[in-house]
Amino acid sequence: MPSDPDYVEIRSFSQSEMFRPEAVRFATNRLQGSLVIHHRPSHLLLALFATVIVLAGFAAAAVIPIPQKVEAPGWIVPAGGLVRMAAPQTGILSQLNIAENRPVRKGELLAILRYPTSSAAGETEDVLEETARRQLEALADQTAVNIEKASAEVGDAERRLRLLQRELLEANGRARIEYDKLVLARSRLEGYSTLAARGLISRAALVQHHTNVLEAEAAVSQARSSVLGIEREIANAEAEARASRLNGRLAASEGQAGRAALVERLTTASRQQGSRIYASSDGTVGAVPVSLGQTVAGGETIAWLMPNQGRLEVEIYVAAANAAQVRVGQEVRVHFQDERNSSLSLTGRVRAVTMNALPPNEIALPSANLEEPVFVTRVALPTDFGGHNLRAGTPVRATILVRRQTLLARILQPPSAAGRQ
Repeated sequence: MPSDPDYVEIRSFSQSEMFRPEAVRFATNRLQGSLVIHHRPSHLLLALFATVIVLAGFAAAAVIPIPQKVEAPGWIVPAGGLVRMAAPQTGILSQLNIAENRPVRKGELLAILRYPTSSAAGETEDVLEETARRQLEALADQTAVNIEKASAEVGDAERRLRLLQRELLEANGRARIEYDKLVLARSRLEGYSTLAARGLISRAALVQHHTNVLEAEAAVSQARSSVLGIEREIANAEAEARASRLNGRLAASEGQAGRAALVERLTTASRQQGSRIYASSDGTVGAVPVSLGQTVAGGETIAWLMPNQGRLEVEIYVAAANAAQVRVGQEVRVHFQDERNSSLSLTGRVRAVTMNALPPNEIALPSANLEEPVFVTRVALPTDFGGHNLRAGTPVRATILVRRQTLLARILQPPSAAGRQ
């Protein structure tokens, strides 16, 4: 409706009608031109540096070897191996005198194994021990009484000796006095005999002097007899003292002999009722896998003993999963602590590896906490031990350098080959 004032006619125009042909051609040529990107120098340097780093990493992965290690627990042991102390037959440990890392001497009693038997009176071994104890007490009392009696007899004889010696001194004094009287009487008799010959004294007076001499001689003889009697008593007292001393020693000897015989009978009976386990050599107790009062089977391990002889080396326990990587001659770094708790280390080499795995319960290492079968590996140490003072039984932690392999080779290695290693 062209006559309507609000009507606006809308017309469509083509592009050629909207813009001039010259303007359209100019714009088209400008948009279809070449695109040029401008690079900054710092960006170029950064890209070059990153490229060098990546190439260097690949080169290191392909050339530089990375050590592969296996760690395992162990301890220092004699090169000749451990001594296994086992139960001869099934029994109960009635006595256990050892502990881990305790030094022992050859012939020292380590344990007593009792074989349980019973009788109407109770446990046979208990009855034997009680009977032996009472007999030993009675024997000790009797021996003490005999020794005390002999000592008392010796004391009495010694007191008699002292009294007799004093009496002998007095008797000798009296004998000397009587002898002096005899000398005087003889001198007077001699003088009076001269006077009698001249008729100056009567014969009765001369006879009296003869009588005095005889009496003096009798007194001297009696005094000498008294001295001899006292000397005989002294000799008898000395003999009694010696006999009493011998009786005392005899009582002590008989007591010891009786005790020895009783102990021997008890020992013989005990051998029939149990066993005693002694240390076969000087050494150190490595492990004690049993406890007091425990029932052990015949052949079961009572203790492991490390002898104090020969050179030392390290025994380590490699898990079965890693054992295939361990080879004789590989380098081993051994870490341990000395008596002052100072951390030390030594370098050794694998000397031997067992062919079969052992279960954890057959490993003698104290507090090993092993949860899977292990292969026993022996590591030879330097002859001078690196200047360290080593002691058998010292726990160690070993690191075995199993091989060196580049990272690239390890990444490219097939899984089947890794499993075979």
